[in-house]
Amino acid sequence: MDEGLGATLDPDFNLIVFAKPYLKQSWLKSHSVEAIGKRLRDGAIDLADFAADFPAKVMRLTGMAERGELTVTSRLELQDPLIKGFHQAANRIAMSVLTVGLIIGLSVLALVYRPTGSEGLVYQLLRGFLVLIVATGLGLMISLWRSTR
Repeated sequence: MDEGLGATLDPDFNLIVFAKPYLKQSWLKSHSVEAIGKRLRDGAIDLADFAADFPAKVMRLTGMAERGELTVTSRLELQDPLIKGFHQAANRIAMSVLTVGLIIGLSVLALVYRPTGSEGLVYQLLRGFLVLIVATGLGLMISLWRSTR
């Protein structure tokens, strides 16, 4: 936005050329001997504070471990894909059980229930549902086969 405003006010404006000396000065200032020395001094002070507190912290940690009060928590980087895989497997198992149950139930109904006359439509619906459920089961088997390849 600044470059567009600069180009509007001055068509020969070039942000890179304009900012280069300021960026160079900032970089040189942050990498000067004084700046590096200050960072080293601050780091040394932090390290000295850490070293002074370290034995007490180790003793506290050891005491917690001896009393059984120490708990460890870990975070797996690959946890989300792993959980997603478990959910997919559980969904496939549930779908398989449901499909098999519907196939068996509709098969038994189709064998036992043989109406005559106007009730023949119900029998045809049962057969249609059976075909639909068998097709769903085959689709599930193909999906499982593809996922293992």
